[in-house]
Amino acid sequence: MIPFRLLAQVPLFSTLPAAELEWLSQRSSCVHHEKNALVVEKNAASTELLFLLTGRLLVVDRTPEGQEVGLHVIQAGEYFGELSAVDGLPRAASVRALEPSQVGCLAREDFQALMIRAPDIMRTVLERFALAIRANNKRRVILSLSNVQRRVAAVLLTYSAPDGLGQKTLVIRQLPPQHELAALANTSRESVSRVLRSLMEQGLIVREGRALLIPDPSAMDRLIQTPELAATQ
Repeated sequence: MIPFRLLAQVPLFSTLPAAELEWLSQRSSCVHHEKNALVVEKNAASTELLFLLTGRLLVVDRTPEGQEVGLHVIQAGEYFGELSAVDGLPRAASVRALEPSQVGCLAREDFQALMIRAPDIMRTVLERFALAIRANNKRRVILSLSNVQRRVAAVLLTYSAPDGLGQKTLVIRQLPPQHELAALANTSRESVSRVLRSLMEQGLIVREGRALLIPDPSAMDRLIQTPELAATQ
């Protein structure tokens, strides 16, 4: 059982009335996972809907050579595992804890009942499926880039957002750890460190404390789109 006040902090459930939150509270449970623990294993038969209450998780898969590749970082408040919760098939990817994390669980039959009881939940999940397809397409493009510098630059752009000051500058307000960037760019932490230094020397990125600025996004995009340019850096 998870207190309904905690459930109300999960965006997927935040619009539910108190009675529905109480119903959900009675049917959900919470599991603690230590850093690096395997939260979900690919091809496992579990079908619960999962949602992250605290911590951070990394969705991972393995190449045919056995190398672990990071696909997506799950932040507190996000839900995951909805594919298996909808179709009942085994898990499509593994999930590992990046730090100590509390994960909520809701049985598949209860999740499906909730979507009937609260159509807004179903609409949100459908929109999430559409976003996931778009994100996976972008992820495949990143992994197809042959040069490490291009892949790291592309990952940085996925984390960035407008600075809010009306300028063209993009900002990453809290740069993720290098091992996280390495997993998403399918490279090593040492390679990420070298690429970040190179991008700073070129003036393509600027560090400001924990934040990172991309002053000329078009120049960064040219680096990503031009193999010859990246190869000469």
